[in-house]
Amino acid sequence: MVSDSLYNARPRSILWGPIQRNEVLLYMLGLLVFWSTMKFIKLLRFNKVMSLLGSTLKYASSSLLSFSIMFLILFFAFVQFFYLTYNALFRTFSTLVLTTEECLQMLVGKFDFNVSRIMEIFTCHNKGRNR
Repeated sequence: MVSDSLYNARPRSILWGPIQRNEVLLYMLGLLVFWSTMKFIKLLRFNKVMSLLGSTLKYASSSLLSFSIMFLILFFAFVQFFYLTYNALFRTFSTLVLTTEECLQMLVGKFDFNVSRIMEIFTCHNKGRNR
């Protein structure tokens, strides 16, 4: 028989423990892996397909940079709006990091958003004005 304390114990990872505790480090690690992958693609220029991919990315880099800047400005405007609007109402919007994650899930269409709760909040405010 296994005791309950041993059965419910969570396994600890020595290598990834600090990164799991701090989400910002995880995002920085993602950017680091992305940039190192781009550098690795640059090293593979001897391959014809990789050379074509590299030249395509180099040709489109200015347009991609402009799009990325505009997308980030608009995306973080929405993040700020949702954070300021729903900060006190929902746990998923309680911090900027959680709000950003929820907005990214909205972007791909996978999010758990309680519409009935929002409608209840707005209708309560309107009922007071109609009396």
